[in-house]
Amino acid sequence: MHLTIPEAITYATRILVFTTFMASVCYLNTKDFDHKILIWILSTSLLNECTIFFLADTSFPLKTSQSILLSLHQILWLVLISRFWKRRDKQTFLVGIVIFFLMDSLCIEGFESVACYTLVLTSLCYLTIFAAYSTKLLKNENFNAFMADRFILLSAPLLFFFGMSAILGFRSNPLSTTEINGIQLYKIVNITINVTYYPLLLVYIYRQKKAYVI
Repeated sequence: MHLTIPEAITYATRILVFTTFMASVCYLNTKDFDHKILIWILSTSLLNECTIFFLADTSFPLKTSQSILLSLHQILWLVLISRFWKRRDKQTFLVGIVIFFLMDSLCIEGFESVACYTLVLTSLCYLTIFAAYSTKLLKNENFNAFMADRFILLSAPLLFFFGMSAILGFRSNPLSTTEINGIQLYKIVNITINVTYYPLLLVYIYRQKKAYVI
């Protein structure tokens, strides 16, 4: 069977998602908070890919499913990066995000479409929090933290969130229709995101596996 370039990339992405998920299940410790949340994050990615693959040609409401799974994926990353906040601040922040998602889905964009405003908001929140966290490390001259496994973990989705903001924030812009060598620009952005996002997570998983073995 001859595959087009976009089709081949789609299959490669699904293999990468599945490989990363299986690595997380096999090598991470579910008693560790970061590990447990990461497995949940990868579960949403895998479930989203499986839903698209198996139900794309059915009457199943794919956009509703994507909206819920992608939003959950984003929120779980926010749970991870806000782990060491004061409990009340963390709860207020996360509850606010969930309320915004519900308002976006029920009153603004509707459940029949992807919750773009929620995805852009959560992406910008993550990028802002990460920037503040990195700045704090620099001010404290805690340079070793930049080489730590947790920093690698938190850095993994940066390009994902930046790309998500660009793709969804400018979805009515020529960015969504421009093609390069027959491939839509947003797909090229998506490819770039995936080839950094999942390999970085695999690096983190490998380093954590070695740490637990040692």
